[in-house]
Amino acid sequence: MCFFKGTGDLGAQARAEEDARQERIKKGKKLIMGALSGFDDKFYADREASYVDYATPQLDDQLDDARKNLTFTLARNGNLNSSTAAQRFSGLEKQRNAAKIGIADRAKAIANQARENVERTRGELYSQLTASANPAAASNLALSRAGVLGSDPSYSPLGNIFQNVTAGLASANQGLQDRNTQRTIDGLFINPTA
Repeated sequence: MCFFKGTGDLGAQARAEEDARQERIKKGKKLIMGALSGFDDKFYADREASYVDYATPQLDDQLDDARKNLTFTLARNGNLNSSTAAQRFSGLEKQRNAAKIGIADRAKAIANQARENVERTRGELYSQLTASANPAAASNLALSRAGVLGSDPSYSPLGNIFQNVTAGLASANQGLQDRNTQRTIDGLFINPTA
């Protein structure tokens, strides 16, 4: 009889221990949520804006350089007021618009990646907390991870977006010069009396 009475006490003790464990886990989840509370919609919007602010001046600088190079090349070839010039400048604007869309898309991808990293970290922290039921350790780890997740990312510079803006203009001008030179040479050697 004593054996059955002890078993009942063991069940109540196990229940009490599990209730205490669940309370520690609950406390740990609150600590994790507190440590990661700064990762809200504003954080992700700021992360997105950060990349746009980083990349846009590079795009503007490249656009200015491309316009100067295109203007110089067209002027050197005598095509500054031609339909070729209009087409090239129009193409330059299309490239700029496409690059702006690319920057916005990249910024959104960076913000989404940050969101995924935070959610993955939150899940990992909850799993570790559930396994250990140690709220203090979970809190310390959450604070550490929050510091890493909140640090400013490093971005790669934009590639040369307008690298082909003058492509073909120099070779077309060279071909025109070669034809004019050949006509001059042919004119010198044609016998007008024949």
